[in-house]
Amino acid sequence: MAQQLLARLFILRISYLCWES
Repeated sequence: MAQQLLARLFILRISYLCWES
């Protein structure tokens, strides 16, 4: 479960950075 959470946070962070640019 922990791995899935980290993976989701990682994707969300990348998406956020992409959208912010």
